Amino acid sequence: EALEAQDVTFGDRTKQIETGKLACTELSNGSSMADTTSKVAEDAGISEDKARTLINIAVPAYCTQNSAKLAGN
Repeated sequence: EALEAQDVTFGDRTKQIETGKLACTELSNGSSMADTTSKVAEDAGISEDKARTLINIAVPAYCTQNSAKLAGN
């Protein structure tokens, strides 16, 4: 629902969750925010702006340990 509220729509709910967790995996594995944004955009077939929004929603939900990486995003 948080994604729909921000007009980030793609796939079904399962795909959205998988993509959010992909972002967390990428960040946890040391990928930069820029690289993670590109990967998420490509995986979901969405713009990089929408990918950033998805990441900003996914990190607090699935990987709070990466919250510091959101600074300035």
